[in-house]
Order: sequence, then structure tokens, then C-alpha cells
Amino acid sequence: MSYWWITAPVDFGVTAFLPIAVNAVFQMADMSLVIANYASETILLLLGASIITATWEDIGLDRRIASRFLLLIGSDLRHQIAFWFLLSTALSTVLPNAVVCAAITPIAVSMLRSIGISDIGRSNSGRCRT
Repeated sequence: MSYWWITAPVDFGVTAFLPIAVNAVFQMADMSLVIANYASETILLLLGASIITATWEDIGLDRRIASRFLLLIGSDLRHQIAFWFLLSTALSTVLPNAVVCAAITPIAVSMLRSIGISDIGRSNSGRCRT
């Protein structure tokens, strides 16, 4: 499973459910114990945050929030990074860090796209290598 996480030969959703499939075939442990790990608080928090942020992207709320923040702080990348740091620090005082990360990421991506960085994974600015 670790190899699949690193190399990503299939979708991450398939990789995440690999333990269930392997356990169903080889019966290494009681299936209720394996499935119980998928109902932990952290997993449910991440699932909830991902569902909320996915709806943000569908209705364009992430772009609207990004536009407001850009009006407030400007388009300078250094100011944006400082803003993301301060916002995530403030939100982390009341929310779990995983939820903050899931909530901030679509807004940060929208902010980068708004300043003209379309392929964030390949751009030097998107990777903070200025």
C-alpha cells in the first residue's frame, strides 16, 4: 500500500480501500476491525472538510473568497504566503490542523490562479521557489 501511495499507479481512493480488498481475499483480520479504522475521528473530519471544500469549488465560493483576499492583501506572492500562514494559524486555534489544511488549500489555489499561475504544480511560484 505504501508503494501505491508513493508511485500512484491508481487513484488514491482505490489505494485507500486496498486494506479492505486485501483483507476480504486473504482474511488476515476480522473485517469489522479493519473497517473500524475508516470511521476514526480524523478520517471523518477530513471527509467532512473535503466535502465542504468540494462544494465550494462547485459553486465558485473559493474564487470569491480568493478575490476578496486578493483585494485585501494584493497579488504579491510573499504577502499571500504570509496571509495563508496567519489565516491557518488563526483557524488552527479552533479547528484541527487537517481541517484547516483542507479548507485553506482550495482558496490558496484559487488565489494563485487569479494572479495568472495556471499550472501550479509546475510553476516556480506555486512551489514557493522564487
